[in-house]
Amino acid sequence: MAKWNDLPWREDVYKAAEQWRETCFFNDGSIFDYGNIWTTENFLTLKERILDDPDTSDQNFYEKLELQLYRAPRDSVLLMAEIMWLIYLYPLGKKHETMSPPGEHRNYAATKAENKKNGIARILSWANHNLPRSAVISPDALSGIGRTGGHPYINYFEALQYFLPVMLDWKQLPLSERLTYRGDRKSWDLAKLVDQQAKKDTPPLRHVPLFFLYPDKFERICSIHRKEDLLHHLFDHVSNEEIQKFLDRGGYDSLLAVDKAVFAVRHALTNQYKNTNIDFYVSPILETWLKKPKSKSTPFSNNEALHNYIGSAGDSAIAGVANKDTETPSNDESVVWDNNGIPLTEASHLPQAVTEGEQRFYQYYGKSRKALRKPKLESFRKQHGFLFCECCDDRGGRYPANFGKAIFEVHHRKSIADYSDQGEETTHDDLAVLCANCHNAIHASDPLMSVEDFKAECGFE
Repeated sequence: MAKWNDLPWREDVYKAAEQWRETCFFNDGSIFDYGNIWTTENFLTLKERILDDPDTSDQNFYEKLELQLYRAPRDSVLLMAEIMWLIYLYPLGKKHETMSPPGEHRNYAATKAENKKNGIARILSWANHNLPRSAVISPDALSGIGRTGGHPYINYFEALQYFLPVMLDWKQLPLSERLTYRGDRKSWDLAKLVDQQAKKDTPPLRHVPLFFLYPDKFERICSIHRKEDLLHHLFDHVSNEEIQKFLDRGGYDSLLAVDKAVFAVRHALTNQYKNTNIDFYVSPILETWLKKPKSKSTPFSNNEALHNYIGSAGDSAIAGVANKDTETPSNDESVVWDNNGIPLTEASHLPQAVTEGEQRFYQYYGKSRKALRKPKLESFRKQHGFLFCECCDDRGGRYPANFGKAIFEVHHRKSIADYSDQGEETTHDDLAVLCANCHNAIHASDPLMSVEDFKAECGFE
């Protein structure tokens, strides 16, 4: 389920979001118990004062907003404070260990809970109100739920340019019609409805409310570009049929098509890992896509490449994920499956190590090195869910699925010449999975480079 993540305070955020959803979005109430303030009339006042008469001066957002709301009706000022609360509910406000890939500095754009409260209180003061005592503004509730990257989370004016017209359209619907959208069954319909005001460069406030409304359908990702990055790296987990649906819905040109495709990837990963508690920002999924460079040649990079890929791959499955004509792999974890969903020999029956380096057995250990290829690939596949080059991240996606596995080779991190004459044991940890191109290229280095140094030298970091 998309709602799961490993943030200790997540339930406080979800409870606050649920209260907003039921009280303010589907009804006209107030998250701070100020009565009915999420109304068409108040949204119209904010639109007229902020959007229809924009302030182009060099003052900061709050200074401009105070002038724009000077002598505005009390309820519209209170509504503006609650809109800022909604904006502040999403971005993470304190550190957590899994918020960045291993080795990456954890310097994300964070808005601390205290700063969030100060901003909300500043707007409330313009209506002669103090910050209320409420669970929805507790330190944990305002600790946030999602990453925002290294750039400012949001341009508040641009956010309001999108959000106010969307809410005006929404609030003009009869209450009885609005309430029909409360369940997950109509989540995609609501997204289609609000996207009438959306554009490709729509700000995060398009993604954030949809996540809070339907956290089991929409990901805690507030950027369309980040969602596209995810698809570029993880689309090989879904069938050709699912990719064709994505293209039929508009592909990367459609915000809703991207959301549905991300949901399909989640569904595939849930089946693959046999676990509903997975998250794109938590290991082991995080390392498979975030911060990895995407090749311009990947078949998942744009609509045209996807069309070509579907045309070349036919009805075959992608990267071991079965299509409608392929039998679903067993849940028996003792069985290892290849890229085409075909059961292989049990990993426990395959060699886990061979002895190398003893010169009088040169022919023997030469064959033994090859003997480790199959068990290494199978253990790697079982660990990560699919095969990929540890240097360039190639997954063989440009080939039909029945050929994809053939490009992967096993690279010995230590050369034969470096083994002792008495022989040394080579285990799976001494091996790396590389595509044929990277394998040939790394052996052209003199002296032999490590996989990590070669990856950095080639700019694959």
